[in-house]
Amino acid sequence: VCRTAQADSWAALRRALGSTQDLLAVGRWFAGQSHPPAGFESAWREQVAERLAAYRDWVKNDLGRPELAGDAQTFGYRASVEVAGMVHPVHIIGLNTAWMCGDDNDALRLWILEQQLMAIATDLNGLPLSGLRLLLMHHPFEHMADGAACRRLLEGHVDLVLRGHLHETELETWSDPDRTLRQLACGCLYEGGRADQWPNSCQAISIKCDVAGRPSAVEVRFRTWSGRSMSWH
Repeated sequence: VCRTAQADSWAALRRALGSTQDLLAVGRWFAGQSHPPAGFESAWREQVAERLAAYRDWVKNDLGRPELAGDAQTFGYRASVEVAGMVHPVHIIGLNTAWMCGDDNDALRLWILEQQLMAIATDLNGLPLSGLRLLLMHHPFEHMADGAACRRLLEGHVDLVLRGHLHETELETWSDPDRTLRQLACGCLYEGGRADQWPNSCQAISIKCDVAGRPSAVEVRFRTWSGRSMSWH
């Protein structure tokens, strides 16, 4: 995110998001389904999206994957991969949690928006996707202003969440009486200046599915770097 681009519009939108009582109307506006709600200016949506322009240009042209770039209406993406022996594909749902990032105090001031999330987590009829559903996101739900509400929506729509940001390996199961969601944080890919605190780590995840693509078992192998033995373990 280019923090210097459209900084005034970003700050105004952040203030408006923090004070609005109608997030559903905001989500519909971002999705291009309605006019901006009271207190919001129509130009903000495209102006704030400009802050991701360099990222989208890299995804489209350098990475060569324009379908993963997102736009001002839906910052995330969904890619479906056919797997031999499975009736339904594996769905990779990429949720951009950074589109409202702008300073060093972003926690609980970032937004997902229900309309944005469900647009990529459901089919054209608004129903859950068939097959295995993996959600990729950077920030944990706890850092999103509407993270708790959006997390509750994912029951029946996502099988596993993979996230980053906090640099620590974590396996978490969130549950309430009606819903369960499992989340994995892979740890730190590269942290040269603080390697003693944030050792490099990774995970190998094996998911066993039935022919319909529904997961029946998940095995996670955690690996991390040891500076003492200079090896992975």
